[in-house]
Amino acid sequence: METRDLRSHREKELTRPVPYEADWHLAERILCEEAESIPSTVEARRAIEQMRHRYPVADAEVDARVFVRATPNWVELSARIVVPVRTARQVKDQVTRRVLDRFAENGIRVASVTQEITVHPLQATETVAVVPADRR
Repeated sequence: METRDLRSHREKELTRPVPYEADWHLAERILCEEAESIPSTVEARRAIEQMRHRYPVADAEVDARVFVRATPNWVELSARIVVPVRTARQVKDQVTRRVLDRFAENGIRVASVTQEITVHPLQATETVAVVPADRR
């Protein structure tokens, strides 16, 4: 694998919010396992190793990793993945489908913003007659 192979990979994030009452540790593990299953991460790691043998290149993180962030509404899990440029959309689609299937199998739902709307029926009100000032 050559240097150009490394440039053909991009870091992407796959973010899934989960409710606080969900088992977010399990959700994190599922997301990480699916991110690790992407073969391009291994290719990118090899390319970096080969570059480091030839050039003074800093060690870059290409391993899949999940970052956790607490928000007011949910726990946000963001998986960092390294994918080939031309297949990024397909890879994200495949990983998303596997993650959603595994979440469903384990009773973990994806959080979303919800709003409660209350509709009150119109109530009859008294009619007030307005008399113009010049007719008083």
